[in-house]
Amino acid sequence: IDTRDAVRNLMHPDDQAATWAKVVEQLKGTGEYLEVEYRLRHKDGGYRWVLARGLIMRDGAAKAVRVVGSHTDVTERREMEDRLRSNEGRLQVALEAAKLALWELDFATGEVTESPEMLRLFGVTDGRHHKHAQEWEQYLDPADAVRLREAYYRALAGHGDYVAEHRVRGADGVTRWVSGRGRVIRGAHGEPLRMVGVCSD
Repeated sequence: IDTRDAVRNLMHPDDQAATWAKVVEQLKGTGEYLEVEYRLRHKDGGYRWVLARGLIMRDGAAKAVRVVGSHTDVTERREMEDRLRSNEGRLQVALEAAKLALWELDFATGEVTESPEMLRLFGVTDGRHHKHAQEWEQYLDPADAVRLREAYYRALAGHGDYVAEHRVRGADGVTRWVSGRGRVIRGAHGEPLRMVGVCSD
């Protein structure tokens, strides 16, 4: 049986072009391994997601001559990923409707992630993003600094959530009052890992 023809006949039509392009790219390269995911028609008539992994056997000129590998059913994992993306999409719509800015701070690195609404609160309109918590400090009114630090360290010490209202002097020259709430996410031994929160104008 020609494996290529068998797979081609069972592969979902929407996956064929991208899958074969990726296979050809890996075979034409110099790597030792092939890996690709696509849908195959099941005997029940439906489609299952499979992960195809293989060892590429090459000749002296590095030309691929054989692939020895396996297929693994990863349908449950793909469906879980789809559900997560769907939930994230609904959450984003809800946040936008409520005009809530979502943010996250990694305590170990100081790195931050921020939603587009957070950038709007900072008056940032040029498409740039902030990578570190220190970059946020440029927008804070010094008169609010002590209050913010107290709220931050109370949450870090485990005395409730982070709750604070303060002024933001935006890059657009507008000063806004911002209400912020955050929760500390802790590890198995109670160590603080990150803080996730929202802000609103």
